[in-house]
Amino acid sequence: MRTILGLYFATLLACAAVAPVTPLTQACFAEQLTAQPRPGDILLAVPEEPAPAQGSLPVLDMKIGSFHKMFNQAAKKLKFGLALPALDIEEGEETVVGSASLTETIAFVVTADSRSRRVHEIMMVVDTGESGIAAPNVTSCMFTVIATVNPEYEASQRNQVLRDLGITDANVVPEAAETRRGKVAYWGGLPRGLPLFFGAEVVEN
Repeated sequence: MRTILGLYFATLLACAAVAPVTPLTQACFAEQLTAQPRPGDILLAVPEEPAPAQGSLPVLDMKIGSFHKMFNQAAKKLKFGLALPALDIEEGEETVVGSASLTETIAFVVTADSRSRRVHEIMMVVDTGESGIAAPNVTSCMFTVIATVNPEYEASQRNQVLRDLGITDANVVPEAAETRRGKVAYWGGLPRGLPLFFGAEVVEN
């Protein structure tokens, strides 16, 4: 599990550190064109582009540093015996990524906007081992993630999210599925040869 998750976390952190540069590159190129004309050039008016917005990721009203507390509060309310430790935070230019292990087979990765530090995406990774069978408390964790993201949901609404994903229990999970609830996309899957994934991501409306 550690090898798989370590590789995945390393890849995720590397991707999180890459900032989108296209608008900035275009703006700099336009500035060079207008600032250093060459003889005989026909200068065209290049409209100034606003600087890329800071903290532009769509986010939840939830700080990454308090995610574990909110998760544990939701678990307590649901009467699940779950206790997620504080996340280990890795800083990036555009995003920060936190990770923590709930059990030997269940880990969480949380991505947040680096400026506001508000949560953008929550991912649960479950090592099913050679048997491909998930631990019994996996569905409890899924329900807790939903209750953390949408605390207003009743039990029937949480159940419906999993049903819409085709998840009937911890061992009946499609390879990949997604369902949307307002600005939140819930997704899950058990790709062949990979761990089980479940999570929620804030999307643009």
